[in-house]
Formats: sequence, C-alpha cells, structure tokens
Amino acid sequence: MHSLPWDSIVLLFLVDTVIAVGVSAFAGCLLAFAIDRPIRVGLLIGAALPFLGPLAWAVRAGRAGSFGNRPDATLDGRLRWVLGVALAIPGLAYLIAVGLPWAGMEGNVKGYAAFREASPADTVVGAAVLGLCAVALFGCAINLIWASRWWTSALAVAVSGLWLALTVDTLIVFSAANRLAANVEGLSGGVAEAHVSAGSGTWTVLAASAVCLAAGLVLGVSVSRSTAFAPVVAVDLSMISTSFDYGDGF
Repeated sequence: MHSLPWDSIVLLFLVDTVIAVGVSAFAGCLLAFAIDRPIRVGLLIGAALPFLGPLAWAVRAGRAGSFGNRPDATLDGRLRWVLGVALAIPGLAYLIAVGLPWAGMEGNVKGYAAFREASPADTVVGAAVLGLCAVALFGCAINLIWASRWWTSALAVAVSGLWLALTVDTLIVFSAANRLAANVEGLSGGVAEAHVSAGSGTWTVLAASAVCLAAGLVLGVSVSRSTAFAPVVAVDLSMISTSFDYGDGF
C-alpha cells in the first residue's frame, strides 16, 4: 500500500471538489438572479449542495412560475459577438478532438516494444458525449445572437467545467501511472518498462474548456449586471404638487 500515489489521489479530490463547488455556486448565483432572489442565497445553496441544490431550487422555481420575474437581458453587439465566437470555437475544438489521440501508451518487455493510442472515437459513448457537448456550445453561441439569457452562461460553464475537470484528472492520473511504471521498471531490473502520455486531444479539450469557462463566466457576470427592469409607469415629477387645499378658512 505504500506505493499508492496518495498525493495524486488527494490532488484529484481537491481539483474535482473545487471545480464542482465553483460551477455549482456560479449556477446558484445565476439562478438567483433569474428569479430575482438575493445572489448570496444562490451562492450558499450552490456551494453547500453542489448541483443538487441549484437543480432542486430551479425545479421549485419553475413550478412556482418565478422565472418570469425578470426579463431577458440584451448585451451590447460587440460583446455579444465576441462571447459567441468564444463559445463556438471551443465547440469546434471539441468536435476536432473526437478524432485526435487522447493518450499514448508505450511499453517494452524484453526488447519487444508496443505503442498504442486511444481517442474518444474508439468508443461510441465517448464520441457521442463529446459531440453532444460540442453541439450544446454551438447552441449557446447561436443563442447569443438573439438574446443573452442567463441559462446560456450556466450551460457553457457546466460543460466546460466538466471537461476541464476530466482533462486535468487525466493529466494527474497519467503522472501517477508513470511513477508507478518507474517503480515496476526498477523492480524488474529494467526488463519491463512502460510510459503513458497525454495526446493532442487532451490538450485541445483542456485549452478549449478554459476558454469556454472564461467566456461563460464573463457572460454570466455581464448579464447579471445589465439593466433588469424597465419602468412600469412613467411618472412626471413636475405634475406632482405639494400644496393642498383643505377648503375655506384653512
């Protein structure tokens, strides 16, 4: 048991926890804004109950019809197009990464060498999940052309946060696997050796997820800071008089 990479295990837990709590808290803040509730309430719900809290709150708000409390915001044209491109490019990168190698495994036993690469295209599930996420990002980008809805930011942050966590986890696992392989090589006297490395697909999705996450965060902050309500009744203050006529003798 002493050979287990406990530092990598702890790092995996910390990375996944930070990303999950951060994405959930951000979703809670956006949800609070959408239903016109205090932002701090959404932050606490999202951080205390990652994903489950905002999901349950959204279902309850939907049943109560609270999503109509605040109209959709509209961003400036230049910012809308910049963020739309920043969401579309990661979606295209996800599609390209389906066919790129995500991992390269090399082994050598008594002079017999072998090398193999793996990609999401090797499995139907992997290609389908990554492809659906790419389509979701394309949908978010197209949506920005007409309206800057809060759920666009939430979806972009959720998708990018998921793949950011997966790619970072992959790099951590590969690093731990190489250290274990080095121990095996030492125990075997150099007879057997192995090495695993991250492929171009992993780095492509990692970079695309970072860009998409940044765009989603900027979109969410920009939408929440935009004008929330238009005046319901126009009031002309010049028509208001402070003099009162109480009748004769007064």
